Amino acid sequence: MMKLGWWIGSIVMLTGLSESAIAVSPSSNRTQFFSEQYQFNESRSPQEALQIAHYDPEVMEELNREIRQNPNNAEAYHQRGLLWIHVEDYQKAVADFSAEIRINPNSAQGYNFRGTALFWLEQYDAALADYNQVLKLDPTSAIAYFNRGYIFRHKSEISNAIADFQQGARLAQNQGETQQYQEASAIIADLEAIATLNPPEILKRGQEKAQNADYIGAIADFNYIIQQNPENVAAYSNRGSAQMALGNDQSAIADLNRALAINPRYAEAYHQRGNVYADTNRLSEALADLNQALAINPRYAEAYYDRGRLYAQRDRPDLALQDYTQAIALDPTLAEAYYQRGFARYERQDTQGAIADLQQAATLFQTQNNLLRYRQTLSYLNSIQR
Repeated sequence: MMKLGWWIGSIVMLTGLSESAIAVSPSSNRTQFFSEQYQFNESRSPQEALQIAHYDPEVMEELNREIRQNPNNAEAYHQRGLLWIHVEDYQKAVADFSAEIRINPNSAQGYNFRGTALFWLEQYDAALADYNQVLKLDPTSAIAYFNRGYIFRHKSEISNAIADFQQGARLAQNQGETQQYQEASAIIADLEAIATLNPPEILKRGQEKAQNADYIGAIADFNYIIQQNPENVAAYSNRGSAQMALGNDQSAIADLNRALAINPRYAEAYHQRGNVYADTNRLSEALADLNQALAINPRYAEAYYDRGRLYAQRDRPDLALQDYTQAIALDPTLAEAYYQRGFARYERQDTQGAIADLQQAATLFQTQNNLLRYRQTLSYLNSIQR
């Protein structure tokens, strides 16, 4: 029987707390596959193991083979469940962690990571039940307190969330996890501050979190507003945008539908719903929503830009070029519009126009500290100018 002697590594939360299940950022960089053969009895550092878990399809095949040969190997199910989390197949992750728990009912980590998958499936009550079980099995698990705190925060149970993060912080401090303690303390301060803020301030805070890619934190703020005022159209619209960023398309559409039911002339909701439809290949509905957003607000630069992208996707380059140009006229700082117009011009063999647009895009990306897009734009510029 093969011994599974390796460790996939820490799950990293969006907030930075390590080894936690809730706020996993599954969309990590997956840029290459490792080619070396992995042996289960090899010793790996956590980072090496994490990279292999992300990139080597042979690891999955080894786990599949092990489970076929030894269907009661709880560790094999656990490791495969972690892989399913990394590739964002949460239904399969739930199935594997459930199999692990069936074989080993006292597996705190099995419950912990099944809670991860359930969270991403938006099955919050089930996830909460799993974290409760973790704490029955291991009352010293700081991570389980953090994870349960995230569930309470999502459900706007602020006092329960604060209590769990405080207990997790105490345990982390006692266990020498200084970084976890500091990050938990920051979350506690964020939770405690909500009682001192009015709804517009909470909305602004949520928007700032979303801009910084803390979508879970943003949704928690929007949830709190909606709980206090179920007719707050801006909270629904912003929550829909954050849900879209997390890939929760159906929840995003539901929120944006609700926003439009409250205010049928809310241009931002049409814009965001159009983007969700575009991402899910419902292109006719996407175009209708973007058209409606612009009919309500003809000076909506981002809606012109997104409609331009949609026209490009539908192979209508002339209309795409017109919309990029209009977006730039309304907002000369819209770097992405210059970037996309540069490609549209290059496809029309307007090389000089393309170079000018990409140079401007690069300047704006650099000024806006978007270094990834800055480097990408420079790379494209170099290839065009050769």
